[in-house]
Formats: sequence, C-alpha cells, structure tokens
Amino acid sequence: MAESLDRLMRDGEEAENFGKHCRHARVAIHTCAEGHASKLVMGIKGTINAVFLDDLAEKTHRGLHGRIEDGASAGGLSYGYDVVATAEGEDKGQRCVNVAEAEVVRRIFDDYGLRNLSPKKIAAALNREGIPGPRGGKWSQSTIYGNRTRGTGIVNNELYVGVLVWNRLRYEKHPDRQKHCSQLNPEGEWLRKPVPELRIVDDALWARVKGRQTEMDGRRGGNAASESLPFWRQKRPSYLLSGLLRYGACGGGVSVISATHVGCSDARNRGASVCTNRRTMKRSVLEDTVLDALRTRLMAPEVYAAFVRGFTAEWNAAQKGRAVAQEGQRDELKRLARKIGNLVGVIGEDGGSAAILSALRDAESRKATLEAELAVAEAPAPRLMPNLAELYGAKVAVLQAALGGEDAAAAREQIRALIDEVRLVPSPADPKAPPTIEVRGELAAMLALGSGQSDAAASALASQMVCWLRGQDLNLRPSGYEPDELPGCSTPRHLGATA
Repeated sequence: MAESLDRLMRDGEEAENFGKHCRHARVAIHTCAEGHASKLVMGIKGTINAVFLDDLAEKTHRGLHGRIEDGASAGGLSYGYDVVATAEGEDKGQRCVNVAEAEVVRRIFDDYGLRNLSPKKIAAALNREGIPGPRGGKWSQSTIYGNRTRGTGIVNNELYVGVLVWNRLRYEKHPDRQKHCSQLNPEGEWLRKPVPELRIVDDALWARVKGRQTEMDGRRGGNAASESLPFWRQKRPSYLLSGLLRYGACGGGVSVISATHVGCSDARNRGASVCTNRRTMKRSVLEDTVLDALRTRLMAPEVYAAFVRGFTAEWNAAQKGRAVAQEGQRDELKRLARKIGNLVGVIGEDGGSAAILSALRDAESRKATLEAELAVAEAPAPRLMPNLAELYGAKVAVLQAALGGEDAAAAREQIRALIDEVRLVPSPADPKAPPTIEVRGELAAMLALGSGQSDAAASALASQMVCWLRGQDLNLRPSGYEPDELPGCSTPRHLGATA
C-alpha cells in the first residue's frame, strides 16, 4: 500500500524493473492516488517523478549557492567552529570560531608544518591528552591529513584561512550499487567566498603546510593525485631503506624476509628461474653500513677535493665572466641613458638634425636590447664551496644521531632523500659470501644539504656539474677498487660509491 507511486520510487528504471517483478509474480499494484498502476501508468509516472527530483535538486542547489554568496555555510559544521542559531533555534548557516577548538587546529598546523610531525604522531598525542576529535571520538591520521584533492582533513580545510569553498563535490546514486557516492567537480565549478572573520590560521603557516605536502609528493614520485592510491602505497616507509634497495644479480627488489633480515624478493616470489640467490642480510648491519657510507664515502673529502679543484676553477671563472658581462651591460645602460638625455635636450633647443635624430633612435634601440637581455639573464650561480664535503659529512652525522631521538621521522626523510639507490651485489666467485653493497647518492640532495642551498638551486648546480663531469676524465675512484668494479664519476648521480 502506498499513497502514490512516488512514495515507492522516483526512478523510471527502478519503477519499470519493480513492475516487471510484480507482473511476473502476478501481484497488482494499487495506490491511493493512481488506483491500479498499469504498465503505462508506471512508465509515465516514473518518468515524471524522476524529472521532479532533478528539478528539486536544481532548486536546492540554487538556494545553497545564494546562501554561500551571503557568506553563510551551506550545511555541515567544521571542527573549530560553532553554529550561531537564530532566536527560534534555526541554523541559517552562520558560524563563529570556537576558541578552544581553534587552538587545537593551530597546534595541528604547527606540528605538521613547522615541527614536521607525521599525522599519525599528531593524532596519537591528541588522544593521549584526551582531546576529543571532531565527532567527539578519537583522532586518527586520516582526520588530520584527509584527502588533499577533495579538501578533506584538518590541514586541507581552506576555511581555516578564511575562505569558504563550496560545490567541490557532488553526490549521486551509483547506478549499480544504489548507494550515494561523492564525485569531484571540475575546479572551475567551485565557489570560493572570503570569510575573514572565520580565519584561524595565518597565510604563512598555511603555505608551510602546503609546501611540506608538495615535498612529500615529490619524495613519493607523484603529486596530489597520488592520494587516490591505496593506503599501503602512501604510508611512510617502515624502515630507513624501504623502497631504495635493489638486488644486483637479477635487478629485483629487496624485501624484509624476517624481523631482522632482508633478501631478494624475486628469489622468493618468482622462483629460481628468475633468481637463485636466497642469501639474506641483517637489516641493522645493512643500515649501519649505508649510513657510514653516506657520511664518509659518498662525497668523501679526498674524492671531492680532486674533483673540486678542476670544477671550481672552471665554474667560478665562468660565473665571474657572466657577472662581469652583466655589470658591463648595466654600465652601458647608464651611459645610454645619459646620451639619450643629452640628445633629447639638443632636439628641444634647435629641433635637431637628421643625424641627431638617427643617433637618438640607435641609442634607444640599443637601450631596449640591453634591458631585454638583462631581464632574462640568469643571476650568477652560487660558487662551489671548497669545504662542502666536510660540511656534508658533519650534517649527515647529525642526522644519523637524530635517528634515535624524537625527530627520527624527519631525520629519516632527509637521509632517504640523499640516497638514489642501494644495490646488493652477490659475489660471482662465492655465492655464500656476503654481498657487496653499492650506495648511489642523489647529487642534488647532497649539494643542498652540504651548502644549505634551496632544492632548486642545488638541482641547477648539479645539472651543471654533470655536464662538466661528462667531458672530463678524472679517474676519481676510492682506493681498493679496480676500474671495472666501480661506477665512475662521469655517471650523473655519482661522486663515489662504497662496499
């Protein structure tokens, strides 16, 4: 029994399917409004009801759009705010800052953006202190980080910087599962409305958080779109060298075999046809060896000193020449400005001859050319520091010491950024012997750490060094290795290796 067919369903396809099942079971459909619902009545009414729903959704959407334009909320309540109800107790979309919750929001942004704490650690600390979550329960890392693309999570909510964002998502019923699901609208359809009275976080802190998120995307080798990946593809590496290890015999990955040892993944997962070496290595020994290599062998002072003598002289001379050339162009611009002023003065007094007018045009043309060249000229790159290897080694030692402290996660991230790959190479003569460990360093990250330059500046300098190295024959190899055993320094990301 139903008042009318729209009380049963408002989807034409569902109505037709329901009618088929009823007719097959010889069950007649009667409603108070339509009486006997024949196949024709169900088809027509199902279509009308579906159109009515679409019209209702359109009107509701337009009404919410008007509310957002007035700076009011279209529904829902973000953590950090309270509802400002009318005298009758209605929620008209007005919000105000909840002082206590706002302090928690600022703390989360500080912990993530300034202290480089992980969302998991932040959530654990809040739960230890008994601070209720947004829904009164416990905090989780997803509550804090959420999904950046969809704007969910504390650190992605633009309302905290005084911007109300609406129409980011649309909700539709899935045609197969018959459940409502959300879909992301194109960014051009989003509506942003400034609401400065609701600001909790300043722009500098917001930018710091966004910068760290971008940095983490780069270390994952992806971007914000990678947040759609399963959680096991996004979590922090469990160990210092997770994802950086390769097995030299087959080129496959190296995975954790037991609580303390690592070994070749292919040998265990793909069988002897791919790799036959099933030897393992203690993870702690491997990590200690790699850390020692980072500190003492990669960019080792004796190797770096031989390299830096040639490169520094040539590079600094080139930069000095560029700086001198640019300074000469600026001096010429000053002379041209004075010359143009003098010529204009002469023309103002007696009108000027054809020769004077021609000289003025030439001077202005040359001035425009110089200004254009200086506008696009690159600033001289930073000079290569002779003691950079020592500074780099000292900073790696500090990071190594920090692995056992409270900043272990941040130190581990920085150390991982220095490593391009760690390769375990078994001995062909003795398969039972421990494998040789080759550590390949990320040149740009090593330069950035040692010199304190930005990542962009270090990357630019690294690319110049690589170009220079390819044309040299430095024979920079640590003692104890034959030339054919060790990758040379002419390869893009090497300043050395260790075993």
